[in-house]
Amino acid sequence: MRLITDDRINATCGHQGKRRKILRLYIENLTFPDMKKPGLLILILIGCFGFLAAQPTLKQTINSNWEFHKGDVPGLPANTNGSIKWETISLPHSWNTVDVNQDTGYYRGIGWYKKTIYAPASWRKKSIYLYFEGANQVAEVYINGKLAGKHIGGYTAFSFDIGKLLQYNSDGLTANQILVKLDNRANENIPPLDADFTFFGGIYRDVYLISADPVHFNVDVNAASGVRVKAPAVSGDEADVAVESSITNTSAAKLKVVVSSSIEDSQGNLIKEVATNATLSPGNTTLVI
Repeated sequence: MRLITDDRINATCGHQGKRRKILRLYIENLTFPDMKKPGLLILILIGCFGFLAAQPTLKQTINSNWEFHKGDVPGLPANTNGSIKWETISLPHSWNTVDVNQDTGYYRGIGWYKKTIYAPASWRKKSIYLYFEGANQVAEVYINGKLAGKHIGGYTAFSFDIGKLLQYNSDGLTANQILVKLDNRANENIPPLDADFTFFGGIYRDVYLISADPVHFNVDVNAASGVRVKAPAVSGDEADVAVESSITNTSAAKLKVVVSSSIEDSQGNLIKEVATNATLSPGNTTLVI
């Protein structure tokens, strides 16, 4: 199953040129057991009515132009003096790609990553997330020297809301520093404790920046998509599909939305469409079923 987000304005509604924001979440290649027609596509839409200046949700990899230092650095992130030796790298990256083949064993310890990103002033009104597909195995993420969050476990995705930690100018782009401390030392409190593979240390998968509008699918819980699809009853001929959408409204306004869920076959033919009305409280996340 593959998830694709495609959030955009595609219509106007109401009076005085109010905008209707359509948030789309595609779930492709969804196949239920024993179904004769695999390759269904589920499309979830949020139609948001109000005076929102809606823009797309953007998700962009930031894998290039990172720097890496093997070993701990006392005083980081406060101490960023020029005596630290950094190696320029790109992600995905591991510090064990060479020593894993050495007879003396491979390094299990601490490594630091550093990158500068440039934030436009328009991000002030956005929700900005830093999303990691995987990093092994204890991660501490700092933005401009301040802790954004900590994640334990090397084999699950995680994300942090970093918008309030970013620095902005009134116009143009502003430099912001990301620091990531990783530790792949053996820890009896972090499974797996033993395996037939190497516990590679590093940011070994892609990293993304996500810029979301005030109304968006909730990505704060376990770095998930904000949409849950279940099939409570499945037979060889048909299946019941239940869709739950977790929608966040970070604006100061109470908003009414329409959540539309549709199922299409692999040729794009509509099988079923259901629309649900919901009211979003300001500054809260609402579960729409």
